[in-house]
Amino acid sequence: MTELATTTPKQPLMFKTVMFDAGDKGKRYGMAQCHRDISIADCDSCLAGQLMSFRTTVGNVREWEIYGSSCTMWYAEYKFYFSITTTTSEDQLSYQ
Repeated sequence: MTELATTTPKQPLMFKTVMFDAGDKGKRYGMAQCHRDISIADCDSCLAGQLMSFRTTVGNVREWEIYGSSCTMWYAEYKFYFSITTTTSEDQLSYQ
C-alpha cells in the first residue's frame, strides 16, 4: 500500500487501483484517491499521513478503509472496484 500511496498523487486524476499478489494468501486489492481540488504535494502528504496513522493504530488486518477530509484509501481480499481507464481526454472514462 505504500507504493500505491506514493504513486497515486502522480496520476492524472489522483486516483489509482492495484492488485497485489500475496503469494499463498491469494490476491489483495487496493485503491487510493485524493480530491482533485488539492495539490499533488497535499495529496501525497494526505495519503502518507493516513497510511502512517493506520499502521500505528490498527496494525495488520485483512480489510480496511480510511476516509480523510481530502483523501481515501481502501484495502480488501476481494475486488471491490470496477476497472477504470482514462482515454486521451481526462473527461471521458471507460468502465470495464
